[in-house]
Amino acid sequence: MSGHGGPIVDPDGRAIGWHHGLANFTIGQRKGLGIAAPQPLYVLHKDPASDTLVVGPREYLGRSSFSVSPISWIAGGPPHSSTPLSVCVRYRSREVSCTIDSTSGATEVRLAESLAEVAPGQAAVFYTGEVCLGGGTILL
Repeated sequence: MSGHGGPIVDPDGRAIGWHHGLANFTIGQRKGLGIAAPQPLYVLHKDPASDTLVVGPREYLGRSSFSVSPISWIAGGPPHSSTPLSVCVRYRSREVSCTIDSTSGATEVRLAESLAEVAPGQAAVFYTGEVCLGGGTILL
C-alpha cells in the first residue's frame, strides 16, 4: 500500500472516484467517502496490492460467516459443541446466534443470519445467554 491514494471502484470494478490512502477507511464505513451517488455507499473491501477501495450498497456488506483468531476463552478452551452460542461483532450491536468450528488454525464462525457489521480487526465476543465465554479478532 503506497498511501498515495488509488481508485475507488464499484463492485463491478468501474472507477467512480479517487481516495488518498486506504488507511483512511474501514470496512462498513459510509461517511467521508467523497463520492456523490444516488444511494448510500459503504466500504466493501480494501485491496492493498492495487491501492483500490471497493464501495457499494449496504446489501453487499452482509456476511454469514467469518474467521476469528486468536480467541481467548475465559474457561481456557472452547465451549462444548452443544452449548448455544451467540456473537457480538461491534460495541453495543445485537447478538446473533452462531456456531463455531475450531478444527483448523482459525475459528470459523457461522451466523444464523447475515450481518453487515463484520469487519477485519474488530472484536468478536461470544456469549451463552448473558455469560461471556470469550472473544477474539475478526480476520474475515
